[in-house]
Amino acid sequence: MTNLKREIEFPNDYDKKKVDSRTQIRSNAIRDYKAARYGGDIREAMADGVDISSVIATEANDNSKSAKLIANGTQNRFDAQINGQDKDSESKDARVSKADGKTYNILKDRLDAMDKKPQQAVDDLEIGGTNLLTNSDVWSTNDDIKFYNNDLSIDIAAFVGKRLTLSFQFDVDKVTSVSGLSRMLLYMSCYRDDKKPAARNCWSRTFKVGDSFHGRISNTITIPEGTNRIGSIGVKSKGIKGNNLKFGRPKIELGTKATDWSPAPEDSHHHQAFRKGTRFFAHRGAQSIAPENSLPAIRKAVNHAGVEIDIHCTSDGRWVVMHDGTVDRMMNSTGAISSFTFADIRKLRLDAGNRVDNQADKDLIIPSLEEALSICKDYQLIPVVEIKVNSTDKYTSDNYDQLVTIINRFGIQDEMMFISFNLNALKEIKKRMPLVEVSYLVSDITADTMAQAQQLGVNSGIDSNYTGKGVTRNNIIKAHQAGLKVGLWTTKDDSNRQSLLNLGVDFITTNSLSGEKRFADLDMQNHWANYGGGYHRSYVQEASPGVIMIYFNILNTSGVIDTKGTPFAKIPDWAVPTYNLWNGCYVRDDSGVFASTFDVVGDELRVGLNWNKRKGSNGWISGNVTYHV
Repeated sequence: MTNLKREIEFPNDYDKKKVDSRTQIRSNAIRDYKAARYGGDIREAMADGVDISSVIATEANDNSKSAKLIANGTQNRFDAQINGQDKDSESKDARVSKADGKTYNILKDRLDAMDKKPQQAVDDLEIGGTNLLTNSDVWSTNDDIKFYNNDLSIDIAAFVGKRLTLSFQFDVDKVTSVSGLSRMLLYMSCYRDDKKPAARNCWSRTFKVGDSFHGRISNTITIPEGTNRIGSIGVKSKGIKGNNLKFGRPKIELGTKATDWSPAPEDSHHHQAFRKGTRFFAHRGAQSIAPENSLPAIRKAVNHAGVEIDIHCTSDGRWVVMHDGTVDRMMNSTGAISSFTFADIRKLRLDAGNRVDNQADKDLIIPSLEEALSICKDYQLIPVVEIKVNSTDKYTSDNYDQLVTIINRFGIQDEMMFISFNLNALKEIKKRMPLVEVSYLVSDITADTMAQAQQLGVNSGIDSNYTGKGVTRNNIIKAHQAGLKVGLWTTKDDSNRQSLLNLGVDFITTNSLSGEKRFADLDMQNHWANYGGGYHRSYVQEASPGVIMIYFNILNTSGVIDTKGTPFAKIPDWAVPTYNLWNGCYVRDDSGVFASTFDVVGDELRVGLNWNKRKGSNGWISGNVTYHV
């Protein structure tokens, strides 16, 4: 049989993978050239294929119509619930997010909008968050107002030891006149009985002409022991008049504060810079070998993960690095930093501090914060910036804005930390940078100081004096469970290093040159001493993990000639080599310089060859070695 010549070429314009299997069997038969002998069968097969295709299309169309009906019905149901057109009000409420007050059809969208601070909300709900006063939303528009109740007699015995927030709403577009004390006064008294007051708490805010305020004035107290009644709760306006002046009645809420359902910033929990074990920060830089807070002190803090520096603001709004609020102790002048312009304070020079005479003139200036951060970035140091708030410091909102601008300019908000003894200063930072690391400086770790640190929100911590009685394993566990990092300040040397590390703290601020990379002066033995009157130093240092460097320049203080193998110094256990070492060194005597040796055996440095050949009364021995442990 000869092959039939194909007269018509059909376009390949459909997806063969989608051909129904029933149609495929028949179409294959058609394509078989042997099937040409059976014209009737071929026509029947083709007809079957068309029928099957039609059936499939019909079934698909029916399914599509059914799905559309279901979808329309579901959407209508959702719309009715959301618009309140049915009796299922709970369905509507369930789609309203308390995070932002919006209604969401899709559960995922609602969850995405949920508050990121669930623990605070849970704490408030557990305590109650109840308003203990009635009519707290009543407003007065009088220019001179007094809301108080001297016989409130709230039964408060069950709330002893818990926190109450007392607040009132106060709005004024513009204060037009003031007299007397010109302030808003918020007060509350606690009583053991009708005659014996337990405590009186009073808070005030002073205003001047031109001021405006729209918000809530509040404070939080802990009810003292023995209290069984609260009375004399009130608000007074003393000598304030203004445009659209309105006062709300005082309000008391039980709990830390009213639950804040506003969306919180995403919590990064731990920034990368603070993740790798306990970090060591050089207190005011490497101040034992350079003036504190100076540019050289920052550059020389190379053994530490970070450097702690102190900042104040000049009269023209420039942040500079210095510990004291005045220049008296460190500079060749006197006066408060806040009284100098930046240009004038840069004319002064450091004249105090370790090895100040060894510094170049360009390094004796008060550094700007920008210069300090530039070094930290170049040397890969974590900047730990302490905001000092002395009596001479009067920071404005613009000052804090400028401080945040500097941090953003360097792009280090995830690689640095703010610390301060002033909680309000840290709150100002958190208003502007909610995710930046902050730590509240305190004298001890207590329930109160931890609660204050928690007010700062995510990525916050507590930084305590390491000698505090509350610096215990249990308190550090509690702080960590409360979401706080724990730091300790300020160790003088490395002697208590291991005991502090055993507590599980997150960072240690130290005056020692020993940080993550350890450093120690050689422990001189027998009649050997460091040579040079401060110009030389004999030490052992961890150059990098597992790599130790020893340097010494020593002299004999007794004239005794030591034999080979006599110990002349000891090294700490972290520097003990895996194997004993034999090393070269140099001997200087009255006749000149000649080669010698020294040995590292266990934790001892020992006299080697030729030490007994020294001549005369003058001379020293110098050597160094680098090795692995």
